[in-house]
This record gives sequence, structure tokens and C-alpha cells, in this order.
Amino acid sequence: MVRKLKHHEQKLLKKVDFINWEVDNNLHEVKVLRKYRIEKREDYTKYNKLSRHIRELVQKIRDLDERGLQSSEPHTICWRNCTVSV
Repeated sequence: MVRKLKHHEQKLLKKVDFINWEVDNNLHEVKVLRKYRIEKREDYTKYNKLSRHIRELVQKIRDLDERGLQSSEPHTICWRNCTVSV
């Protein structure tokens, strides 16, 4: 059983639109959360951030390949805490 809202609480709730709330307005994010049964939105945002960093690293490696930097010495890209040899 839920208690009855006080007058000031009712007034505040009139100003909030729970159906079109801006924080939850990201339809793609909500679909992915449901599809993969992810309970915490923070987990999804961490995954997105990590995948973005990986894409950036792969793009840097591709740029090295496109420039034709092929010699006998391996080229190294230092990216935060990991080192990748190309």
C-alpha cells in the first residue's frame, strides 16, 4: 500500500513527464539493455566507452598501415596502459 502524496509532492510530480523523460529518451540504449538483459545502465556505458577506445586504437593501426610504414623494426603505439606492436 502506498501512502498518499503530500500537496508539494503532487505539485512537483505535475511538472515531471515520466513518459518522455530526457534521461530515458535514448531508444537505442533501452533496446540494447532489454535485448541483452543488462540490468545496470552503468555497465552499458562502460562497455561503450571501452569499445570506443578500441575502435580508436584500431583506426590508429590502420592509419599506420595506410602510410606504408613497413620496415624491419616493429612500430609501437603506446595507448594509455597498453602497448601494441605493429
